[in-house]
Amino acid sequence: MTLVHMNRPADVRIHYCKSQKSSGKPIMVKEIGRDEYQTDDIVLHNVSLRVKYNNAIGKEKSRGATSILEVWKH
Repeated sequence: MTLVHMNRPADVRIHYCKSQKSSGKPIMVKEIGRDEYQTDDIVLHNVSLRVKYNNAIGKEKSRGATSILEVWKH
């Protein structure tokens, strides 16, 4: 496994939002330069990933998220 581009902000940040569970789309996705959206399915290709405990910020943190999946596009 090779980690690349970890020295710049992630292109995408993904977290689970328990309060959205009843909507059927509890996965929150925030891409740089785009509005956040909800989904129930994510497929990733040609990316580098990192999950780090206690890296939540802003809305993520206020929703109770503690570990965010950070995605860097190749």
